[in-house]
Amino acid sequence: MTAKQEMRVLIALITQPFVAAIAAFALFPALDATANAAGVYRGRLTDPTGAAIAVALATAFAAVPVIILGALPAIAWLSRRGPLTLAKAICAGAVLGNAPAAVIVMLATLNGDAAASSGSLHALLQLLRVIAFGSLIGAACGTMFWWMARSLFMTSS
Repeated sequence: MTAKQEMRVLIALITQPFVAAIAAFALFPALDATANAAGVYRGRLTDPTGAAIAVALATAFAAVPVIILGALPAIAWLSRRGPLTLAKAICAGAVLGNAPAAVIVMLATLNGDAAASSGSLHALLQLLRVIAFGSLIGAACGTMFWWMARSLFMTSS
């Protein structure tokens, strides 16, 4: 890659925590509604905007190690195997969007905290909520990354 292409990739990567935060903030009403439906809590949040901001900030902070430990190696690996298409970027983003939740579930299982709820319908619904949320945020990040760095990855026909 040329220096200009590397700079485009760097800028596209630097924006990812902000994209993740915006996506999390925008998706928070759906996350809240599914939490009510899944029985996580009953009633309404007293400060839904504050909760949305908190989820957005947590998502932005979680995006940093995902970018460093996941996105950079994924970009290098996918780039060696041909052009990085929009479909590949979205799929990689959706997979990487679930990395923080996978680490949390793994640590909870190792700690023994997940043993009490394993196998229940409630735990399955919670897991599906988390997977959907992570996949949507990751897909949004992958789309934005590809869009920002697209001149680098587009193939000439």
